[in-house]
Amino acid sequence: MQNKVRLEQKGDLTISDEAISTIVSLAAKEIDGVASLKHNLSEQLAAIFSRGGYRKGVKVEGNDDGITLEINMRVDYGVNVSDLAIKVQENIKTAVEAMIDIKVAAVNVHVMGVESEK
Repeated sequence: MQNKVRLEQKGDLTISDEAISTIVSLAAKEIDGVASLKHNLSEQLAAIFSRGGYRKGVKVEGNDDGITLEINMRVDYGVNVSDLAIKVQENIKTAVEAMIDIKVAAVNVHVMGVESEK
């Protein structure tokens, strides 16, 4: 899917889901306690065999209210998962809205697992 932004008196700008996914991924990884962004098996297969869907553990869906972002992540052992998820949501929303001027309707965070210390 492509997300369009109307630039005042200058035309349209189309931003790919891949570009948005990259911004989301980088913003999530800025937060201490995020170990990685991950697909689950069914999402990996969907990403391989179709366009759209999850990229880098991020799913982008657009509608008239803005975009909804879903991320699958693994967290570091010992972090407060609720606090971490809120920080990730806020950082992603701020980054996406600042960089591409698209309203973010929701950021849904799915914690897929915990990574132990190495």
